[in-house]
Amino acid sequence: MADQRYKPNPQQQNKMAMSENNKHRVNYFRFLTEKSKFRRPDAIEEYKHMQDGGDGNQLPAVSMVQGIPATVNLPISHASFTLQDGTPIYLDQSQMAVAQTETSSYGYPPMVKFLEELQMTYHQPPQAAKGKEGNNLQIAMTTGSQAGLGKAFEMLLKPGDFVLVERPTNHRALTALRALNARIIEVETDKFGIIPESLMYQMGRWHPAAAHSQHSDVARVLYTMPTAADPTGATITEQRKLEIYEICRKYNMLILEDDPNYFLQFSSVLTPSYLSLDVDGRVLRFDSFENTMGPGYRLGWVTGHTTLVDKIVHHIQAAEQSPSAISQLVLYQILNTWGVSGYKAHTERVAELHKQKRDCMLLAADKYLRGMAEWSEPSGGMYLWIRINNIKDSRETIKDKGLKNNVLVVPGSVFLAFSDEQCAFVRASFSNLTPQEIDQGIMFLSNLIKQETGYGLSNNQVNNFMGRAMKMEKF
Repeated sequence: MADQRYKPNPQQQNKMAMSENNKHRVNYFRFLTEKSKFRRPDAIEEYKHMQDGGDGNQLPAVSMVQGIPATVNLPISHASFTLQDGTPIYLDQSQMAVAQTETSSYGYPPMVKFLEELQMTYHQPPQAAKGKEGNNLQIAMTTGSQAGLGKAFEMLLKPGDFVLVERPTNHRALTALRALNARIIEVETDKFGIIPESLMYQMGRWHPAAAHSQHSDVARVLYTMPTAADPTGATITEQRKLEIYEICRKYNMLILEDDPNYFLQFSSVLTPSYLSLDVDGRVLRFDSFENTMGPGYRLGWVTGHTTLVDKIVHHIQAAEQSPSAISQLVLYQILNTWGVSGYKAHTERVAELHKQKRDCMLLAADKYLRGMAEWSEPSGGMYLWIRINNIKDSRETIKDKGLKNNVLVVPGSVFLAFSDEQCAFVRASFSNLTPQEIDQGIMFLSNLIKQETGYGLSNNQVNNFMGRAMKMEKF
């Protein structure tokens, strides 16, 4: 049964289900780089997958596939721990044996099955609704969503290829794109995320007819953080997603939906994902447990057409073989104890706590920063995106004077495609601070801004600050 926080709109589903005719059919071969085309599955992995009961296979009575340490040589025989609410979790000897060796490159099969149920509950992907014979949707575990995303970039982009991103956007994605020497095109955003007209403007440099050619340079990938985006906290509205999806159809683009904050929305109704609108199979979605269960597990998952997900898994097989088995087993035991409904309840508690902390930061910003800075209320996530008035670039201010004023925030230039560009914004996190720390941190930030801009100070106070700054520079 679908989560009541997300109620699909039948009219929207009918509108999006503009039959998968040849006009919108995705030719995945066109999107793959030469390196990715040459990737093949690990020769032994298929047998390991069968050994673990993948795809509903019967477990073999004896498996002589893997060369792994004997169970008696593994240091941990069993393990137990207690959840915050007092619930005991126990991993027996057979489970710990799996946890200390390795599992399928697609992920621990029971965990993948749980994620399939989770995705169907929250997203109901049209690609999974075609019946078993036509279901081309695949899920695979990754070492955090960033690892999967980096492999997707490498799968789809060669040096010199164009890629569209939000302005501003996730700095880790920018780091990965720069390493590939991709040509990054920024799309303007506001408090509701990507502005469709800006996306259309940027794509207007090409003719849609060229978008199906293997050799054209038309941008093929849109990277987006649609929910509680880092750093802005903006969430793209359902209507804008419909418009953006249609633009991507027109220009035959794939959408990389990086959504680690999906469950950190502060609304009582979750915004529909791109995956839930994807009738063509052009969305590759990246989820993560980082912000709901903890970053130390280093576990995420990718959902999309099997052609694309398989290529990512083939890369995993050649690089790290599989995400950490012990992390998967521990996390699965928790999720299996809770069920999807229990995970839902947990994420709602996490989102509510973040919302309370966001409200504390908004109060502190109104108390200390009014008149000297501007901000929009984040719709979810962990950050407040603040524009400091009367300065051109926050970078030097934060680097040179942040610690001296007992506060650190992240300069906005980190989140721009061209990191040497001047930017008056800063990103301030509230997720792991107490209300007192939030109030104190914003107060310290206001003191720093006053020193830098002279806001609200008399001429004598400004001169004193300038004199002290000049003395410090001499040393």
